[in-house]
Amino acid sequence: MNYKCQRERICRKYEKLVKKNRLFKVLIIIYFMSATIIFLRPSQNINVLEYISINSEAQLSQFITWYADTIKYEAESNENVDFGVGQDVLKCEISHLKYGVYILEVEYLTSYHSAEGGSPICNLSFSGEIWGKSWLDSAYLHDYKSRNEMPFWIRSWAGVDNITLHCNFTGSGVCEIKSLNIREYQPWKIGFLLIEALVLFGGCFCYYKFQKAKWQKKLEWMLAALIIILASYPALIGNTQAYIGHDYEYHIRRIATIANELRYGKFPVMYQSDASNGFGYISHLLYGNIILYFPAILHLLGLPLTSSYNIFIILVNIITYVIAWYCSLKIFKEAKYAHFGAGLYLLAAYRLTNVYIRSAVGEYLAMAFLPLAFYGIYKIIYADYSVRFRDTFPLILGVTGIIECHILSTEMAALFISVIFVLHWKAVKRHFAILFKALLCVLGLNAFFLVPFIETYQADLMVNATATSANISGFGVYLPQLFNLFLSGINWAQWDSTRDTMSLSIGGPLIIGAILFLIVCIGKGAGTFSKDEKKSIGEQ
Repeated sequence: MNYKCQRERICRKYEKLVKKNRLFKVLIIIYFMSATIIFLRPSQNINVLEYISINSEAQLSQFITWYADTIKYEAESNENVDFGVGQDVLKCEISHLKYGVYILEVEYLTSYHSAEGGSPICNLSFSGEIWGKSWLDSAYLHDYKSRNEMPFWIRSWAGVDNITLHCNFTGSGVCEIKSLNIREYQPWKIGFLLIEALVLFGGCFCYYKFQKAKWQKKLEWMLAALIIILASYPALIGNTQAYIGHDYEYHIRRIATIANELRYGKFPVMYQSDASNGFGYISHLLYGNIILYFPAILHLLGLPLTSSYNIFIILVNIITYVIAWYCSLKIFKEAKYAHFGAGLYLLAAYRLTNVYIRSAVGEYLAMAFLPLAFYGIYKIIYADYSVRFRDTFPLILGVTGIIECHILSTEMAALFISVIFVLHWKAVKRHFAILFKALLCVLGLNAFFLVPFIETYQADLMVNATATSANISGFGVYLPQLFNLFLSGINWAQWDSTRDTMSLSIGGPLIIGAILFLIVCIGKGAGTFSKDEKKSIGEQ
């Protein structure tokens, strides 16, 4: 009876909410109308081989033969023929493509004796009225595959007219194109509706929460939003263009290959078969891939890789701010200090350098979990009450996040935690049993990654070579660089002086914030808490 009454009360509450909030009802109508329009729209599928034609003006067209719905390019080295320049041999005129995501599918067999610049003997590309209206790239027919799928995006709501698909050949060898199709990629509709729901209803929820909040809360939320927007500005304005840093190409390929393996039906992704020109790569042995599933799934749902990466950066900034704010609030007990600390951490010069200049995905992901690990240590060491196992959850989650993101950050965090534990050995001794359980829990949660990593690292790899260690040691910073308040950073590093190098300092805002924090602590008599105050802090 109580359960029935409670259920009826909840139903009446939400019924009243829907009746009162007209904006919510309007958004529901808009959402279902857009879903209906998208899913009722007929799909476009084009068999390109039915409409393709040979460009007789191209010199290499003499090596094209057509039989049994298969196009064959077969060329031997010839002094009278220039194989060094790619030539547009085959064309297909496409009258119109609607807004959406498409897949260019090609089944082929190829082998080549020579190819200019190491490129394959054939690649497919588009031209026409596509500038600013689409996002696409060239598809290369490498000899280590027999099938290729290239996604491309038509961004114009009106669609694109008069575009041309080109088959460009270069070098000598053999290439047989058995099928060539353009089909609409249906999962983009699901991705579009998910993002639309997030924007519409997330915005509606925030609007109503903002309306009901007190003015202090409104100021806090506005401040948090402003800080996150400032930290995410390059990603917000990127659209289908990403801010390319030092390691961008490597990590974007990781995301692309994870997406491909998921498309092939392989989960979890332990091996990237498309990486390294078909030789494959196991980045999972050195980098945790768990968090990269998010941008990979966005890519599978129809977003360009660059857009998926930009959304990923924005999400990481939000998560970093929320974790830093939560940990600061638990430690300092005041919302203004929490937002101040989270803002300083999010906008720290070194962190922003990792995000945009270095594109150090693993490191800036690990930095999101560092405050959680620090708070977990603080919560245990400064507790005057009987610590329970659940009190170690922040430490377990924080350390697990760091391990799964970046091994070097794990090593530095382990060194830092060890120093803290030595300095507070009495507290560690008092809570040793709980800390040991937490350690076992961390090792158990990360065993699937740590065991293969340790086994691989013991092998005779280049990463263990003396030359590699000497090279890494040359990428340190001078002491003045570490504490510089202001310095000009460029998109690449020059290591011969302290001027015009990467912003590898702690950062002016963080240094100023630390100084102000010390002043506030001294002014408030930090370190002179009574036993009851310490107990209250530990319980909260």
